[in-house]
Amino acid sequence: MAEPNSNIVRILSVMPHEQDIYFLVTDYPESDPLAATGRIHRATIARGGGRRLVLSVGDSLGALWTSPEGSVWTGSVSGNLWTTARLMFPAPLSRPVSTITPEEDHQWAATTLPKLRAKGYPPNITCLYGFSDENVFAGTFSGSIYHWDGEAFTEMEFPGESGIIEMHGTSRNSLFAACDNRMILHFNGKRWTPVPMPREVPDFSVISGIRAINPHRVYACDIHGRIYRGTKDGFEVISATKEKWYGIALLENRVLLASTSGAWELTNDVPVSIRSNFSALDVCEASPALFFIEEEQQPRPCWYEYNPTLKPEWGRRKF
Repeated sequence: MAEPNSNIVRILSVMPHEQDIYFLVTDYPESDPLAATGRIHRATIARGGGRRLVLSVGDSLGALWTSPEGSVWTGSVSGNLWTTARLMFPAPLSRPVSTITPEEDHQWAATTLPKLRAKGYPPNITCLYGFSDENVFAGTFSGSIYHWDGEAFTEMEFPGESGIIEMHGTSRNSLFAACDNRMILHFNGKRWTPVPMPREVPDFSVISGIRAINPHRVYACDIHGRIYRGTKDGFEVISATKEKWYGIALLENRVLLASTSGAWELTNDVPVSIRSNFSALDVCEASPALFFIEEEQQPRPCWYEYNPTLKPEWGRRKF
């Protein structure tokens, strides 16, 4: 537990970049979570290495993604977005935000996404995903999805108002979005459509993670203990447990899940516990490692790491 009136500092996400990783940190007074600031750090994927600050902003960052070109993208609850991609946004930030960029090799461009058409205020960016620096999707808390085509961000036509939790896909014509309210969406390169879900799944179910191995084999999970397998044509429940699944990840041909009871692996469609000495609220991939974002990170932000190429394979990394 944090001391009274102290700051809560948490790692929210980890993303790969060649032999390095980037991770997102949020920092806020315990008495005022709305006063959060956000930082992006760079570190080596090897254990024991330090970290380097590459971006600090006076805004609450909540989404992080690294593109195939190696650019870093991050978005905030205020609809602001920063990237190291070499591009020119058509509009700057809608209001000044205190920004620190200490490294010359990380030059940042910034913009604010257009206001939500239906609501008239900036979107809360919850996740980022894409296939290049000219093809990026931004999911939002309100359910809208924005698309960057290399020239502008536009709000896409969207079938519903379910908040976007995570996106993952295998090509520009096959992208999936995990949402709350028992919804999974599929993008075929032109439009988003809801994927049929099992009738027995309650409407309030939150789909917390999704991973596409290929267009014909996609896995998802929810915080109510269910694991799904399917395609754009529909999903089925392959496992129902009492666990709370908070994330799903791929490690080569393996499917692993994050839970408040630790790390699990899907074996013959059955979840098997493989580590139970931590509580995880998400899991991030940076091959050959997985980073389980721990629920309790005080007094130092940390994650629990699984890297089968190292001995020991498991270890907690603190910053």
